[in-house]
Amino acid sequence: AELYRAEEPAVLRGSRAGQERLIGHILEHELAGSTRGRFLALDETGRPVGTASVRFAGDAGPPAMPPGLFMAAVRAVGLGDALRFFGYVLRGSLSSETTLRRGECYIYSVVVREGARGRGVGTALIE
Repeated sequence: AELYRAEEPAVLRGSRAGQERLIGHILEHELAGSTRGRFLALDETGRPVGTASVRFAGDAGPPAMPPGLFMAAVRAVGLGDALRFFGYVLRGSLSSETTLRRGECYIYSVVVREGARGRGVGTALIE
């Protein structure tokens, strides 16, 4: 949740525990293989210290939202904050996508936890 807040300030609201449940729901879906383009860097304890979002040539635009995400968001952060979050997601899905040629990618974001910066985490995510 900390990394998401750094990536998209003011979008994710509600209790910290609720934010973590919501982001956990999204990451479980993305990392289960139903989407590609999300990369996580973990420290030696398995805690996320960095994330990158990338779209590759041939991908069909933004990834689909996980099944049950709206209700998970309402349970996690409440109706008002869930609607704010989905308004942001909807706005992003309506924006035009950059056309990519073979061998190209579009990097949406690279975020590294403050305490892990300067140690090559961002570089490793990009490479």
